[in-house]
Amino acid sequence: MNKIKPILFLISIILFSNLFGFLLKHFELSTYIIILGFRFHLIPILIFLGYFIFVKDSFHSIKSSFIAYQNPKILSLILTLIIPAVVILIAGLIINKIKIGDPDYFYELGLSSIVDFPIYFLWNLPQLILIYSFYLYLKNNFNLNFILIFLFTISVALFEFIDLNNFKFAPINFLELFLFSIAVALVTKKNENAYSISFFIFGIIWVSIICFGTNSLTLTNILLAKNFEAWDGFFIVEKSLRNYTMSLYFLVVSLILLFFSNSKK
Repeated sequence: MNKIKPILFLISIILFSNLFGFLLKHFELSTYIIILGFRFHLIPILIFLGYFIFVKDSFHSIKSSFIAYQNPKILSLILTLIIPAVVILIAGLIINKIKIGDPDYFYELGLSSIVDFPIYFLWNLPQLILIYSFYLYLKNNFNLNFILIFLFTISVALFEFIDLNNFKFAPINFLELFLFSIAVALVTKKNENAYSISFFIFGIIWVSIICFGTNSLTLTNILLAKNFEAWDGFFIVEKSLRNYTMSLYFLVVSLILLFFSNSKK
């Protein structure tokens, strides 16, 4: 099979995503747009455009990603996302490292985000399926799909983690991205249902943010509400452990996925 176009497609998405991302950040412009409630980050937009350049039957490739044949197994994914958070929170509460917080906008952002979860998931679903379609494209064109999906996920959005204007790099945030990328690669390796993978990607970020908060304007606007800049989280983690809470959550989720993946062999 000719690998030149798939390789060029992969490299182009990574390079142009970070190039445009850094430029938008430099000029203090948003890296996402909101159209009638639907969220579209820079990455899925470039994936969509890339299909018409590198894929012969681009419309069919995109359309097929919206058709799910495999059992979604949503319940098992919900448990995979919820159980690690519950375990971490209970353990933290027992050893007095975590306490229930009283965040700003408790009702108008916190509780409303829980009630509005299905709406925000639907508003993000088109861009999530576009991302899934590219994962599926990698799986269909390369043998080492786990490694490629991991490398793509960890490298395509570096502009969101590196501040070139102030020459700042946050190792803790990169650790979160590293473990998140492992979790995504693991769930994508065994699952080919567009909606369950979309739910997992949305859910793993949403659960971590709703529990522990985020200072990211992009994540707050895309996943929670467009009129807020940050969210403190429902739980307060002791300062010495605060930077590692999300990393621990992503790690536990990844270990659960790895365990069940190996147990089914």
